[in-house]
Amino acid sequence: MKARRAAVAVAVAEPQPRRRAWLYVAAIVLGAFAIYWRSLIGPFLFDDADLLEVGGGLRLRDWRAILNTPRPLLIFTYTLNHWLGGANSLYFHVVSVLLHALNAALVVAVATRTGVPTRFAVVAAAMFALHPVQSDAVAYVSGRTDLLMTA
Repeated sequence: MKARRAAVAVAVAEPQPRRRAWLYVAAIVLGAFAIYWRSLIGPFLFDDADLLEVGGGLRLRDWRAILNTPRPLLIFTYTLNHWLGGANSLYFHVVSVLLHALNAALVVAVATRTGVPTRFAVVAAAMFALHPVQSDAVAYVSGRTDLLMTA
């Protein structure tokens, strides 16, 4: 009986591995926001300004026209982003950082599903989320193509 109580106490005291992994993922997501917070307050850069031109994809109101573009998901996300937040660059950048954080969480999910130990999956996701090579895809709104391809 004592052994059974001890096993129950140990099981309650130690967080479950899956719960612990998602705590690490939450820390990685917060780390991604900490790394890219300066891009949230930044203006549109380089090709980003072309997204808001009169003939650009954001002005499309016809769903058939959106679906007939070469990249309908990308144009749909820009159109939805513009519809929800207007031409304010903050909202476009928030979506980019959220997509990047989602991709980091997907690294953990895919890696653990394929049999990679949780600690290695978390390290890989942290490297993915925090590595500076991702800054172009996250800081430039026009880099959303890369973020959507990863997801």
